Amino acid sequence: MSLIKLIVMTSLALVAFAANSVLTRMALAQGLIDPGNFTLIRLISGAMTLAIICFFVNRNSVQGVFTSGTWLGAFSLWMYAVCFSYGYLHLDTATGALILFTTVQLTMLIISYVRGQRFSIMEWVGLIIAFMGFVVLILPNLSSGTTSLGILLMVASGIAWGSYTLLGKGAVSPTLLTTGNFIRASIMSLPIIFFSASIQYVEFSGVSLAIASGALASGIGYALWYTVLPKLTTSQAAVSQLLVPALAAFGGVLFTGDRLTTLLIVSLAIIMSGIFIVIRAKAH
Repeated sequence: MSLIKLIVMTSLALVAFAANSVLTRMALAQGLIDPGNFTLIRLISGAMTLAIICFFVNRNSVQGVFTSGTWLGAFSLWMYAVCFSYGYLHLDTATGALILFTTVQLTMLIISYVRGQRFSIMEWVGLIIAFMGFVVLILPNLSSGTTSLGILLMVASGIAWGSYTLLGKGAVSPTLLTTGNFIRASIMSLPIIFFSASIQYVEFSGVSLAIASGALASGIGYALWYTVLPKLTTSQAAVSQLLVPALAAFGGVLFTGDRLTTLLIVSLAIIMSGIFIVIRAKAH
């Protein structure tokens, strides 16, 4: 793979990750669809897109696709998607993305520590700085019950996604594994129908945004990421993901009318600096 192609595909994958936050917030903030239906449509459209990629691009067999994945991985994916959608009822695009991203990174580091990995002094410094930035972001909002609920849901979503990432670490075919998990998570999501708004209260544009989130931002986005991931070093992959919250913040300003507050910019800078220190320390 040429350098230019690698850069383009990596950039598209990161834009897709940020687009998930933007598309979800666009749909929910305007009341175009409820979180339950959004989650269900997102997972099903993501599963269908990934299955098509496995069948026609990667030439996987039907049996291989439908027997791949694990129920534990699917549950983590399902938990991430549900909490992500409901969390964005109460948070703006950038704040939600930043909380999610920070929680994912901290979850993976904490689990690694519990498994026996020990951190250097610089890694501890980076972790403390990142956590301080996280506190700076959420502390002023804890007095608001609605915002607090959104923060808790997005933290839960981040923990679920961090766990899902570690469960799939070392997979021989990550795209195939993710396809199987999306199919299983879609099955898990079917009971949501009974707790979601009636279809007559769902706008066509809301359905379209959910499909875009599932098929484009999730399905194609994950497929692109898993294609370029073997070509990137661990540090390159981790550092590149630092762009996702910033891209989501920019998208939120453009498409959902969010405002970039001083608090958000400061906390973003602190958190990204802390995580960058951790990544650089691990690379040496």
